[in-house]
Amino acid sequence: MFSFLNNSDEEVAFSIDVGNGTVTGAVVVYKKEQKPKFIFVVKKYFSTSEILESKKLSSDMSSLFEETLVLLTTKGFEHRYWKNKSKKVSKIMISFSSPWFLSKTKNIHITNDKEFSITEAFLHDILNNEVTILKNELKSGEGSEDYEVVEKSIVHSKINGYVLDDSIGKTTKTFDASLYLSVVGKEFLNKIHDSVHKITHLGEKHIIVNTFPLVVFTVTRDHFSISPDFVLMDITSEITDLTLVKDDIIEKTVSFPSGKNFIVRQISKALNVSAEIAESTLKLFVAKKLDENMLSKVSEIMSSIEKEWSIYFESALLELSPEVNLPSSVFITSDFDTADIYTDFLRLQKLDATSVFRKNLKITHLDLDKMNSFYENESGFSLDEFIVLISLFYKKVIAK
Repeated sequence: MFSFLNNSDEEVAFSIDVGNGTVTGAVVVYKKEQKPKFIFVVKKYFSTSEILESKKLSSDMSSLFEETLVLLTTKGFEHRYWKNKSKKVSKIMISFSSPWFLSKTKNIHITNDKEFSITEAFLHDILNNEVTILKNELKSGEGSEDYEVVEKSIVHSKINGYVLDDSIGKTTKTFDASLYLSVVGKEFLNKIHDSVHKITHLGEKHIIVNTFPLVVFTVTRDHFSISPDFVLMDITSEITDLTLVKDDIIEKTVSFPSGKNFIVRQISKALNVSAEIAESTLKLFVAKKLDENMLSKVSEIMSSIEKEWSIYFESALLELSPEVNLPSSVFITSDFDTADIYTDFLRLQKLDATSVFRKNLKITHLDLDKMNSFYENESGFSLDEFIVLISLFYKKVIAK
């Protein structure tokens, strides 16, 4: 059923977004000089429990990942696109959100009195050296697990102080580079590979793994940011990732435990209702469809949530930059039913360490409206911004 497509300007791939509240999969057609085209989409939801437990989160993810793959390999081939075509898939492209990975950025500065050449071997040695350092750092931790490096990318480079898109073959006396490295637990990654092989019969060489901070950074830089300095705020079901970008370089990513399910749990606790009813209440609140009495209660709960969220947020910003010297441009990725809530949280003026940062914010929600000119959707299903961003990223990967 599956094979790797060679000698063709069109490829069909599975794109899978592994989050902490959902697993979303899509069958996407990639063709040179054309927009990615979605022909099938499936979204599976984690159960929302009163207490976040890592073992349950991991168990839910594994089962939902397999369910998603099964649907991609069955329902995904029912689209009219496949009429008179061989049902072939070239790659399984997987993007992990927190907490499924660890990442590190590193700035490299090399200088020499004599000019030296930038070759592929030179860059390869730099990356491998940093990978070795990172692995040793991880091994030195108590009770640390075994990790697999899934990304080792030079995301920005300068020669003699000048930014170049392609430095291979150039000579220089100074070389600067920003590296992005990420790792995933080896046991966890092996389970992913085993699931892919069991359901699709494709081997490891057909699987491309990335992390969402690199995905959203790349697409934002290429398509949406007019400044080389910005902050990325990825709000998922359980975790918010903040990524600081300066001079088109990922400086640092920090995470804190807040997302849609954080709000749902607080509503559930305050109203003494189930998570399902709390989530329904949240949707009615966002849609402005609550009666006056319930609106007053939920607004009070939101005020309490914002106060707790602000403590996490201030701590995260201080970790990104102790002086909170941060760019004013903030790009948000979030579920549609919480994006406005967290945007309102951001815009509130405070007297804490975040006060100056909040005053001059320029917030852009990278929603489907912002991206609708970059893709086609012939799936008959609703998309979310996460799977679209992933597909735009992989279009760039395929084009290389």
